Amino acid sequence: MSTATYYFNSYDAGEAWLGDPADMVDDDPTTWATAAAAGDVQLLDGNTCDGTDLGNIYKVIIRPRGAISLGAPRYRIAIRPVFNGNTDGDDYSVSFKTYHPTTTTDDVDITLDSKAPIWSWDQIQNLDCDVEATDGFYGNVYKVELIVYYQPPADKDLTIYYKPFNAGHYIDCFCSRWDVQNYQVIIETWMNGDDVKRLREHIVPGATGELYTILGRPKYYDKTWDTSNTLWLSSNNNQNSTLGTMRPSNKLIYVKNISDSPVKGPSGWISCKIEGYISGSGDL
Repeated sequence: MSTATYYFNSYDAGEAWLGDPADMVDDDPTTWATAAAAGDVQLLDGNTCDGTDLGNIYKVIIRPRGAISLGAPRYRIAIRPVFNGNTDGDDYSVSFKTYHPTTTTDDVDITLDSKAPIWSWDQIQNLDCDVEATDGFYGNVYKVELIVYYQPPADKDLTIYYKPFNAGHYIDCFCSRWDVQNYQVIIETWMNGDDVKRLREHIVPGATGELYTILGRPKYYDKTWDTSNTLWLSSNNNQNSTLGTMRPSNKLIYVKNISDSPVKGPSGWISCKIEGYISGSGDL
């Protein structure tokens, strides 16, 4: 499991603490924002995540940093995630207990917030946050971090080419099954929603036919007659996969059926099953 750490780096001037609100988003541990009274809210409306997909997301944490003022018994705030710029999540109460300005509160785990989306890196990039002073106004916040726990993807080991078979017309994905039986092939893979949509737009499932049989071996064809239901499967021989060793040759197939379903959990991946007929040329 890997982690990526970001921080909220902008705020809404119309919804901000009275004392130095810009110091909550400047990543400087020597400066901080201060609330004037309980109930003051500062909306943090941007963070440093650029949306790059680093892998499957498993946990999302918000971690405030700050301190209590000298002599104060504690400093309590509420953290409230804001999803997609307009949907308030749950309130999470946390407190600072020391005078050191870089002290963190307990982690605020928002992974299973009642309003949380199916987590993606775009959702991380678009995440905002309310910081509310809830009892007393004798503390300071200098930074609010955003920590994402994720599993980096393995090297993708299958490439699916579709018509027209030229540069850019392919999908790289992960292969969990490649079975050949009775001159048919079954591929199971997982990919993101955009890739599933693109694949479906470039095939006509069921548009297959059998021309003839020679010595017990059938010869299939694409009934669209213009390769609109033809896929070229290529195994990528990388160090983290045995697919290239198990299926070292490429396969030209005509799609019989395709089905897909979401993978359980917050990853956003979609499991995809492709059934097809092998063209009849080359090895099985």
